[in-house]
Amino acid sequence: MNKIFNLTSTFKSHTEDDGSIMIRGMASTADFDRAGDSISADAWTKGGLHNFEKNPIILFNHDYNRPIGRATGLKSTENGLELTAKISKAAADVAELVKDGVLGAFSVGFRVKDADYIEETDGLRIKDAELFEVSVVSVPCNQAATFSLAKSFDSDAEYEAFKKTFTNRVDLAGQSLAKNENTSSNIASYHTPKSAERISADQDIKIDNQNIDLDA
Repeated sequence: MNKIFNLTSTFKSHTEDDGSIMIRGMASTADFDRAGDSISADAWTKGGLHNFEKNPIILFNHDYNRPIGRATGLKSTENGLELTAKISKAAADVAELVKDGVLGAFSVGFRVKDADYIEETDGLRIKDAELFEVSVVSVPCNQAATFSLAKSFDSDAEYEAFKKTFTNRVDLAGQSLAKNENTSSNIASYHTPKSAERISADQDIKIDNQNIDLDA
């Protein structure tokens, strides 16, 4: 659950009058990737953007020592997470590569906070995610966003183990539900005599109250 995933997608850019570069694109969409995983459009609406918004620095290649700009717009829409950023003219080398079309993608680093296992796709639907950082990365712009959660793991076995944490949770939820239903039935069978005893006791108290000398 603490693993950081990197989601890469392409952006469009244009040059500002001051020599800086503006980039804009969808950091994530609700589409299913080829491993059957998906990020819900509202996954970013549950507080996962708050920390990043306090200091929305844009990095180069996920290098914390290479800040190159700031995010100027970050909005969760019905289509996914929309991102707008300004690449500073101080990062002239990166800005020139963006203008030349050599750099044309950004990558968001995030953590999965909550997800549901989807049996039909054998994947995960991410319901809650926390954004850590955004980078312009060395991915040619002609490579479409084909991100898969599975790519973030060192092996298929590691990815399957991660999925099982959510698969098992679904199974346990079913067992808990069945257990609760059985427990409810048992509780119902025991409630009747106890309720009858309680009512009987109340009646006895009321009868006794009639014999009490209130003046005394």
